[in-house]
Amino acid sequence: MTIKNKISPQPGDIQKIEVVGHFKDKWWRLNNLYYIINEHGKKVKFQCNPLQKKFYDNLWYLNMLLKARQFGGTTFTDIYFLDDCIFTRNLEAGIIAHNRDDAQKIFRRKVKFPYDNLPDGLKNQCALTTDSRQELAFSNGSVIYVATSIRSGTVQRLHISEHAKICRKYPDKAEEIKTGSLNAIHPGNIVVIESTAEGRYGDFYDFCQIARKSQQEGRPLSKMDYKFHFFPWFWDAKNTLDIDNVVITAEMQGYFDKIEGAELGQDGSPLRLTAGQKAWYVKKEAILGEKMLQEYPSTVEEAFQATIRGAYFATQMAGLRKRGQITTVPYEPGLPVNTAWDLGVRVSPTSSTGGATVIVFHQRHRLENRIIDYYINNDRPLSHYVKHLREKGYLYGTHYLPHDVGITSLSTGKTRLVTLRKLMPGERLIVNERSDLADGIETTRNFLPTCWIDEVKCAALINALDAYQRQPDDKHGGFKDKPLHNWASDPADGFRSLAVGYNPSTSGTGRRRRRPVNAMAV
Repeated sequence: MTIKNKISPQPGDIQKIEVVGHFKDKWWRLNNLYYIINEHGKKVKFQCNPLQKKFYDNLWYLNMLLKARQFGGTTFTDIYFLDDCIFTRNLEAGIIAHNRDDAQKIFRRKVKFPYDNLPDGLKNQCALTTDSRQELAFSNGSVIYVATSIRSGTVQRLHISEHAKICRKYPDKAEEIKTGSLNAIHPGNIVVIESTAEGRYGDFYDFCQIARKSQQEGRPLSKMDYKFHFFPWFWDAKNTLDIDNVVITAEMQGYFDKIEGAELGQDGSPLRLTAGQKAWYVKKEAILGEKMLQEYPSTVEEAFQATIRGAYFATQMAGLRKRGQITTVPYEPGLPVNTAWDLGVRVSPTSSTGGATVIVFHQRHRLENRIIDYYINNDRPLSHYVKHLREKGYLYGTHYLPHDVGITSLSTGKTRLVTLRKLMPGERLIVNERSDLADGIETTRNFLPTCWIDEVKCAALINALDAYQRQPDDKHGGFKDKPLHNWASDPADGFRSLAVGYNPSTSGTGRRRRRPVNAMAV
């Protein structure tokens, strides 16, 4: 078989088993040997649908697959790897699922069931030597297994399912996958990382951005470069509805017109949505709401704009985007710049690193709260952040500080408020009173609709406000009544410091001139 991207077997311990006739053709094997349980719970022969065929034809060694729901990427990949194990000696394939329940389901439905329903003669030639709840080992020396993490450095096939969920819910596991499983993959082996999106952060997002940039630049790929694949909802032939009484609003028709003007169909021709596709989308969106962008994206940008389940500010951030309030927000020299801080705290006196310190830059114009700039850094002295303010050259108004600025430093014996007052003489420093976290989050929700946020300078802050979420309750399902502590926590805390502390009636909105920080002595 010749694959368009010319993946070929690598020399070494992996050896192809001698086969004859149709069995030499992997494409024939994939479409004739394996049975699966379909979405209706029935046993059917696995035959690649058009999108799976497209993925097969464009498969590279390292692959990033951003997808809409239910096109069958997981099923295709796992049967592809199972076939490799059956027809190749001494090959090891690993599948990483984002939780134990999914791992068991993938193994049972997409590995064990297809093997159990192979022709008896083929099973006799490639008999099982291990048959456990998560692993099949074959008499030809090959093995395939499903787990929630893989530390082995010997896999030649690796599939990471729902990688974005792993990055969001289990950041330590995501780091282990990057430094362990992926780092151990040798050039020429095959990796498929697939997922729907879960916001603009984490390794899945970062890897997709790198692979997509290479694609856009048209650079030839090496065996150590990831290839980007994206399958939007309208490429899937199932996503249509045979109904003629669905109301298409002017707003929705404008959306469809925009998509048709920018995107291509599966065959590469200009996109033309059918009435059935539009009806399906309207009905599906009525059910999923803002989750439509994540589950059935039309574009890559849409997929990563989707809100995260359990996000505190999902409604408010969606509203800002809809009203065009995430845009270019220039600095207005005639208005004072207020700052809001969240201060990183060392875990112990001997700790070499501390939490992130965040500064949000704000101007008030009439009823508009303008977020013009943002800064974050780790484990730096307070003088570093004051120097950063100087270098901006803004005309400063009030600096809003968190309540814990009054905690005495174990290294200096002074509070950080005392240190800041020495570093910023003459500046107006306001310490926010300690408040209930739930009240602060609600205050932030009420504050956000009044904000215009600079999409470039505050990109990292925007990502954090999108991602700030409740802590998942893996034991009982749903979410706990407290935030998930991750990379988004410090930026969200800094923004909450502004929402809680800023009061236009006391801070003033006039064009008063203040001495800029860069004129102060440290």
